[in-house]
Amino acid sequence: MNSLQISDKKTREALDAKLSQLQKNQHIQEARKEAEKLGIVFVSLSGKIIPTTTVSIIPEKIARKHRVIVFHKDRTGIKIAVINKDDPRVLAIIENLKRNFNLPVEIQLTTEDDLEKAFETYKFVHKISAEGIVKLDPKIIESLTEEITDYRE
Repeated sequence: MNSLQISDKKTREALDAKLSQLQKNQHIQEARKEAEKLGIVFVSLSGKIIPTTTVSIIPEKIARKHRVIVFHKDRTGIKIAVINKDDPRVLAIIENLKRNFNLPVEIQLTTEDDLEKAFETYKFVHKISAEGIVKLDPKIIESLTEEITDYRE
């Protein structure tokens, strides 16, 4: 089979971009069909703004390893996007979320491309580390407790 030779750089780049977009659309359609077959919602994470406080519910290392991300959390529940909803490790993460937040967890299916883009949110999560021993003075704690009580009244 002869491969297509395109000498014009702009034409070749435009064709490559179009072929890439067609491939992404095919992956989306396959994921939609799989979600429908599984009886769950398909979610496109492309263009979704995920708060860093939400995405950081699952540490990045674990999220990447198990292909799962929290993309929504409010007082009514948590929504996660996954690639494989039946992965035992994902199921363990879901149970952990339910236990820790006492909220229902809704599983939604997404594509690898969308998941990778959503993982970029982790770049904006502040890395906090603390070392050493924190000493708390009981007098300061008592004083703060009184201030809080006074404020409520």
